[in-house]
Amino acid sequence: RDVPQGVGRKSVPIGRLLREAEKQMVRLQRQRDRITETLTGAVDPQEMTRRGGELAAAQAALDEAEEHWLSLAEEAESGG
Repeated sequence: RDVPQGVGRKSVPIGRLLREAEKQMVRLQRQRDRITETLTGAVDPQEMTRRGGELAAAQAALDEAEEHWLSLAEEAESGG
């Protein structure tokens, strides 16, 4: 999951993986923020429910991306 299939961890510099993970986190934060904005303007209960589900999924993806970044940062710090 951390590295594309068929690519060994050692063939991809950890710094590059960290930068990619940071970019992914920024994208996911923006997505979450856009959903939050639409949710605050929603008045229809069905739309609010749908947007709430989207927000939960976006937050879960962001949480996962942050965990991935942390594991990469720990690996980089340990000389991985």
